[in-house]
Amino acid sequence: MDLTRLNGIKPKYVFIAMGIVFLILYVYLMLTDPPQHDVLLFHEYAERFKAGTLFKSGVVSGYPPLSWVFIIAPGLFSSDLQTYYEIFAGVDVLCMFLIGVLLYKICEKRTKYPIILIAIYILITVIYSDHAVRKFDIIPVLFMMISIYLFLEKKKYSWAVIVAVLGGLIKYFPALLIPIFIFMVMKDKDALKDTMKGFVFCLVLGVAAVAVLISMGAMDFASLLGFITSQEARGFHIESTVGTTSVVICHLLGMETDYSYGKDFNVDIDNVICDAMIGWWMYVYYACMLLTIALIFITLYKRKCEDEEESFKYLTASSLAIILMFILMNKVFSTQFIQWFYPLLIMFLCYRQPREGVVLSVVTIAVAAISRYFLNTENQELMLFRDILLFVVMGLAFYYMIRRKWSLGLDDPRPPAEEKPLAE
Repeated sequence: MDLTRLNGIKPKYVFIAMGIVFLILYVYLMLTDPPQHDVLLFHEYAERFKAGTLFKSGVVSGYPPLSWVFIIAPGLFSSDLQTYYEIFAGVDVLCMFLIGVLLYKICEKRTKYPIILIAIYILITVIYSDHAVRKFDIIPVLFMMISIYLFLEKKKYSWAVIVAVLGGLIKYFPALLIPIFIFMVMKDKDALKDTMKGFVFCLVLGVAAVAVLISMGAMDFASLLGFITSQEARGFHIESTVGTTSVVICHLLGMETDYSYGKDFNVDIDNVICDAMIGWWMYVYYACMLLTIALIFITLYKRKCEDEEESFKYLTASSLAIILMFILMNKVFSTQFIQWFYPLLIMFLCYRQPREGVVLSVVTIAVAAISRYFLNTENQELMLFRDILLFVVMGLAFYYMIRRKWSLGLDDPRPPAEEKPLAE
């Protein structure tokens, strides 16, 4: 098959084709998939907001501030559940399309066949689409990709930080890119000044907003710490790596595991291993996150990114590493979290030789398929296999950060001459 023909297709035709695919997907989902799970909860919240009772009911602490915009806004158009769902899902599908456009623009000059990468992106998006349209996780992913695009392609460093902060106010993970942005430009005086301008602007605005809310009585210091304390107190989610590992170990040792079903459709694991770790595991998690940030700083301090290709590789690898660490070491690994990193997995396929590209593509598709089709209490071993695959990907990302070697060695056992170890 001659893949070189794909290079002659103009981007606008790729975008049109992608738009048609997502439009068909949206219509199909609206006709076949009724509103359920989180959509029911979000619709209830929207109705409570219109009745003026939402923020008196104690539901605020688990949701970042801007997430309420996307939860409440569809309900302002209609109180009908189906209409709410159609608007909510429409925003999600639009975000999927825009992420695809950004991925194409980012990847087109970094691979011979960007259309293949977009096809993989569409495939894994379709695999999880029926669940994705019931969540709002794809919205902060769009913010994350916009911030990456602004940083890499437009060199708009302050705006990249601002957009990442806005994404972090919807779901926390886009804000993890901020230290990466700062460290990547710390040896470039002008770029660092521009980056810090955006960071300071967000910091001042955030402190002012909190001060106003506290003075109005709409927030207190206890609510500011609510997310952290709630995570420390809660159990291990059914999909969490630690929880899944404990289930497999208990199964092998003949020990029992039970499941507790909480609010917001959460399912936690109850067994002797999780019970023993529940009080202190979050400190291990915090330590892993701090060590990851420290490693990013040290590796960039010792050797900055010399050119555009190296900047792309380092930003992709470090973003993938820190987000996977955030997910894999957490007490919670809800299925929708796969949306957080799979655009980064697509970027991770750039600059790859054919064999290693195929291997990583299979891993990417397998992670999406396992997460979507095999999630239940009888497939914990398969879920653990998914997490092992993600640990391997995270290891490859860390390997590049430390050694600056991108190749897996599947096509050519000798690394390119310019990819020297960091220690040199």
